[in-house]
Amino acid sequence: MASPPRSSSAPTPETRIITHMNADHHDSLVRYLEHHHSVPSHLARHATLTSIKPTHLQISTSPSIASFKNNQNYIVPIEPPLADLSAARERLVAMDQAAITALGRSEVTVKVYAPPRTPFQIAAVCTTLSVIFFFSSRRNLDPANSGGLFYPLASRFPDAFAWFARVQGRVWWSLVGIHVLECLQLDRSRLRKHSVPRGGGVWWAWMASNFVEGFTAPLRFDAIVKREKERKARAKH
Repeated sequence: MASPPRSSSAPTPETRIITHMNADHHDSLVRYLEHHHSVPSHLARHATLTSIKPTHLQISTSPSIASFKNNQNYIVPIEPPLADLSAARERLVAMDQAAITALGRSEVTVKVYAPPRTPFQIAAVCTTLSVIFFFSSRRNLDPANSGGLFYPLASRFPDAFAWFARVQGRVWWSLVGIHVLECLQLDRSRLRKHSVPRGGGVWWAWMASNFVEGFTAPLRFDAIVKREKERKARAKH
């Protein structure tokens, strides 16, 4: 008996690959653009696979206010060309591995943000925010200013608060500067390495968290990387 004809509504191989890549392997599309076209990650993060042929991929990026450019379409060559799309999976994986190597990235992509949960991590957030707020205004620390936010305390400990007022600017800017440097270090040493695109929601969450809590955020990030490496190792067996 002849097999029934394929339904005209069944997705084509091209459609299945496009849907799968956009849904589950967006990080690979970002790396293709970064590697083949040197597209900055904050622009490449908008990557969408729009077409796949045996000879190439077509990847689109959404308009970016920052670059003042219209929607961009990039052609990523498949070399050598595929005989047909049935071999696309293996080739796309190989292309991603080549991009990872060329970009100096890790095979572990971090796609999530983990907020502070332990008492120590929460205490770090509260301490940093409290100190930044406390030293945010010299007027609030001046014991001679009866309208200052901390005047009830300043009036009881005038010598201490007079000293706080004198060093307010140095302490505030030093604290902010140190935390900004820590954020830059997090971006260079971890976020970029693990393919967290700049400007995305996950990137902003990690950067903001690192700013308000300091060293506990990178430790939490490293824990995510460790778990993902262990998961990948188990999957190979």
